[in-house]
Amino acid sequence: MSLTSGTRLGPYEVTAAAGAGGMGEVYRATDTTLKRTVALKVLRASVASDPERLARFQREAEVLAALNHPNIAAIYGLEASTDVKALVMEFVEGPTLADRIAAGPVPLDEALPIGAQIADALDAAHERGIIHRDLKPANIKVRPDGTVKVLDFGLAKSADSSASASPASAATMTSPAMTAMGMILGTAPYMAPEQARGRQVDRRVDIWAFGCVLYEMLTATRAFPGDEITDVIAAIITREPDLAALPGSTPAHIRALLARCFVKDPKHRLRDIGEARLQLLGGPSSTESVVTTPVSAARRSPLTAILAGALVLVSAAFAYSHFQPVSIGDDAPRRLAINFPDRYSLQKGIPQPSLAYSPDGQTIVYTSNGPEGAQLFLRHVNEYTVTPIPGTADGRQAFFSPNGKWIGFVTLNEIRKVPISLGPPTTIATFEGTTRGATWTDNDDIVYVAQGTASTMWRVSAAGDAPPTLVTTAEVSYPGALPGGRAVVVTLDNPSAERSSADLIVAAVTLETGEVTNILDGGTYPRWVPSGHLVYLRDNALMATPFDPATLSAGEARVAVVTDIYMDPSIATGNFAISASGALAYVPGSPADFEWGLVAIDPSRPGSALEPVVKQRRHFGPPRLSPDGKYIAVVERAWVDRIVIYDIERQSSARLTAGGFRSEASPVWSPDGKSIIFRGVTRTAGPGLYRVEVGGNGEATLVIRDTALATPAAWPDSESLVVNLRTLEGGLDLMLLTLGSSPSMRPLLSTNFAESNAAVSADGRLIAYQSDRSGRNQAYVATFPEMAQVTPVSSNGGSQSVWARQGHRLYFRQGRRVMAAEVFTGSPLSVSPPTYLIDFVPVIPTGFVDLLPDGRLLVLDGVNLAAGSQTVHVVLNWFTELRAKVR
Repeated sequence: MSLTSGTRLGPYEVTAAAGAGGMGEVYRATDTTLKRTVALKVLRASVASDPERLARFQREAEVLAALNHPNIAAIYGLEASTDVKALVMEFVEGPTLADRIAAGPVPLDEALPIGAQIADALDAAHERGIIHRDLKPANIKVRPDGTVKVLDFGLAKSADSSASASPASAATMTSPAMTAMGMILGTAPYMAPEQARGRQVDRRVDIWAFGCVLYEMLTATRAFPGDEITDVIAAIITREPDLAALPGSTPAHIRALLARCFVKDPKHRLRDIGEARLQLLGGPSSTESVVTTPVSAARRSPLTAILAGALVLVSAAFAYSHFQPVSIGDDAPRRLAINFPDRYSLQKGIPQPSLAYSPDGQTIVYTSNGPEGAQLFLRHVNEYTVTPIPGTADGRQAFFSPNGKWIGFVTLNEIRKVPISLGPPTTIATFEGTTRGATWTDNDDIVYVAQGTASTMWRVSAAGDAPPTLVTTAEVSYPGALPGGRAVVVTLDNPSAERSSADLIVAAVTLETGEVTNILDGGTYPRWVPSGHLVYLRDNALMATPFDPATLSAGEARVAVVTDIYMDPSIATGNFAISASGALAYVPGSPADFEWGLVAIDPSRPGSALEPVVKQRRHFGPPRLSPDGKYIAVVERAWVDRIVIYDIERQSSARLTAGGFRSEASPVWSPDGKSIIFRGVTRTAGPGLYRVEVGGNGEATLVIRDTALATPAAWPDSESLVVNLRTLEGGLDLMLLTLGSSPSMRPLLSTNFAESNAAVSADGRLIAYQSDRSGRNQAYVATFPEMAQVTPVSSNGGSQSVWARQGHRLYFRQGRRVMAAEVFTGSPLSVSPPTYLIDFVPVIPTGFVDLLPDGRLLVLDGVNLAAGSQTVHVVLNWFTELRAKVR
């Protein structure tokens, strides 16, 4: 039966039809209990009366219930009434992959990440003994944020079960006369030869189908075309796919991967879809490997060394393919490259430190972007899968308890802990402002640094049964526990330090007295390791020195032991972690990782080259163009972020302020271009909004004191300023700040949703902003300052709105695309359908940030930051190497 809008099935209310198939219809519905959108897959009455098809429906529910993976559409339950049976599933926005392919070949840089996510989903299913058997583009959806969801496990079977199902559609084949062993199940163009012949199948049929899907993405043609099903089957059994039809830019290792997927004899076909995933993520060298460098290797004969090395590599590969525990008991250092899924990569843009290593060296916890923003993820060193840690939304700066049973972490204003068994998290303490690091001591205390109006270090029992106690108000950051729990090592601020970690001080703080003891100059983020050393960062190098925790004194040696640590100079930390068992994990990087360019791209000429607007490349924040288009105000990020004004014509630059700030951020120009208001944090008075005259003496005047997270967004006229305000509950509101001798702030738009990135049109009559009121960020417009006639601009995602310098043309970002729409004033406001202009490839996802007078888009170009890090380097038994280098 067909369901109409408003029909109720249990707690689910149908809102619209979403699709149809051979077994039934799919509807969009609202879960009235949990207030979420779901998909109802409803069986046709004729199918519900067929025992075999009903069994397949039940089996699909059971299969999905056994799978919990970010790239597989989740099942929420089964609903049945007298005449309706339905699967309740995750509703997945976005087109199917078949829809994408219908528009033409998918670019390589999009196709490979999509393929990797498909492979990741299949890998998870295969690990649980489940074979999909009907993988095809129509059963794959790509959400607007790039997340892939594999759908329709209706033909899936357990690897040890026999096939027993009937047709699902005209293109899905079966022969009722065949025995269960000989049944043909699947969609013809994607069947493996053994599947087409009706033979017993295993997970290698999914690998064949995966090859078909990847080939079709890259070429927009099927690997085995034919006008009739019999022609397709004949091609699959007798012919090879035309790999010459692949784009010329297809790497050799991708061609080789496809060739392995298309081997007709399953005995010689690629055996593990996980291997395909690694090839797609990182190329031919992306497979996780262990390279052993024995200390005595130099004394061996070449033949012995070759044989030993081969044996080690074979043994390591076997161990990893079977997920055996890594042995860390011998003394020879060994190196691993651990890869992370693209969607859950270790994000570079999230405040660090964002990497933690369990004391036993078996588990890595890191920060990535989940469905709700920053979140903690867990990966065991010996496993491919990554697990989101429940209850860690907005979690970052993870750290382990000394016994390894707990993971501590920081949210926007809380110190929390969660058991490594992934039970519910517990709040230990709250703080104001932001935090710069936390650590867990041997005394079962957590020590953390809060930076609100002043920098303060606190100590609290990890049991959370007592309020925190103040340790010191010294300007310290990034505490690291020392053995015995008596003291911690820290980064000590140097008032003259503005540019790099070379200007900072490594110190120790005694917890009972708050006494600060300087240890050495020129370093940050110190950590004690049981080898008897203190390690710390200086620029991109991990330095080490002998250290006595009893006397808090360092030896004479200062040795660089790793020279390619990914280090963010703006917060003077790098992504590394050391286990008590002697393993080092770190994200590799170099100073070039933080070099951004300010470039222009012409939206009227797709494919046109990026043109530098400013010749210098720096660690830039988002730039703002002056009203006349001649100058750019941009934050140059270092230990002290500072605002610099670039003269585009002269290619010269000058600092905006005279200094005195711990950080300067979010500059906005006055309408006449003579002043800038920015968010500043001083060393003595905390955060506030400040005003400074451009080209003057650099003296900044306080506009309004601010203890919350307020940032300037737009300066529409001489009397008012639009401000983004992050609330204490973590929400985002738009505020209107009235300027003058007695400035005051009032809500402009304050809801239960997150509104931000406001922009006011050139004539001051309209405001554009983004809001997640629909469940995802969309672009909206309203009259300003009344905030009346709120009108959506986008329906498929919208953010980072920018108005044309004249008129009411609005540019906004939709995923990796630039879109434009015309806004028409009147009653009511109306908006033209958005027009696609250009993609940002190869520009990073930050997208465009302003509009030049000639109509070109001003863009932050940071190709080195185009994605998070997919690789973490691990050195097992690293202490052996450390002791040999540092004495």
